[in-house]
Amino acid sequence: MFALVAAHGALWASWYLVCAKLAAMVLAVVDPTSWMSPRKRYREFSAYMAALKEINQLVMIETFILIHTIQTHGADAAIAKGIPEDLARDYAKVLDSGSRAETVLRDLYHRHFTWE
Repeated sequence: MFALVAAHGALWASWYLVCAKLAAMVLAVVDPTSWMSPRKRYREFSAYMAALKEINQLVMIETFILIHTIQTHGADAAIAKGIPEDLARDYAKVLDSGSRAETVLRDLYHRHFTWE
C-alpha cells in the first residue's frame, strides 16, 4: 500500500508542480527583490523541482523493492540489505497476517516515511 501512496503522491504532485512551474516563470520575471537574473532564478527552481521528482520516484521504487524482497525472501533478506530490523519485521508481520488495521498501517507508514 505504501508504494501506491507514493505513486498517488507523485501523480498528484505532477499537476501541482505544473502550476508551480508556471507561477515560478512569472515570479522569476517580476520579482524585483532578488539579485539573481530571471533565468538563474528559474533554473534554480527547475533544479529544485527535478530533485523533488527524483525523491518521489526513488521512494516509490525503494518501497516496491522492499515489499517484494520481504514477500519473496523474507524479512532477514531485507535486514541484510540495510532495512531497519523493526521495520522489516513489522512489514513481514502485516504482509503475513493480511492485517489492514488502520492504526497499524498508519504507524508502519509513519515509521517508513521517517526512515526514508
